[in-house]
Amino acid sequence: MSDKGGLQLLPETRHKIEVKIPGQNRLISIGIVLLVLVLIVYGSLAWYSGSTDAKIADADNQLAGIEQQRDKKSEAGLLTLSKQMAITGQIIQNHIFWSTAFSKLEAGLAGSVQFKSFSAQASDNTLHIRALADTYATIARQLAAFTGTDGVTDVNLDGVTTLTSGKLDFNTKLVFDRTKFLTK
Repeated sequence: MSDKGGLQLLPETRHKIEVKIPGQNRLISIGIVLLVLVLIVYGSLAWYSGSTDAKIADADNQLAGIEQQRDKKSEAGLLTLSKQMAITGQIIQNHIFWSTAFSKLEAGLAGSVQFKSFSAQASDNTLHIRALADTYATIARQLAAFTGTDGVTDVNLDGVTTLTSGKLDFNTKLVFDRTKFLTK
């Protein structure tokens, strides 16, 4: 029946007609590979973002728990104590040690010199001494000892008077370097 009157309407064998354009299949393949890579990277980043968000939420929960455990009154007290300790440290660091000064004076004190009175002013860096000595040579040795004392920068003899007992009453003024004379 395929041949009716010499005209064949249906072919007896089928032939596939293929049209090949050079390079067309390669671009499609590269496009598909790139699309798959983009989908894999997107999926990886989405999974990483989700896990990171979960970690952040967990850290926020832990931080909120720690915040609830804080004792704010104790913290305020500790802050106050810390400030007070800083001030106390400054006071101790800048403390004047008169005992150090007196030890230095005592080390150079002549045996026959007796102090009657002394007064000191740390603001002026001066020490006024009124004392008794038996001779002028003792006064001279004592003034030399004061001059040789570490931290004393100047020694002034203000006056010498003779008492009826034979002793000499003298007044002297010592000027000192506060950092060497009054600190340890």
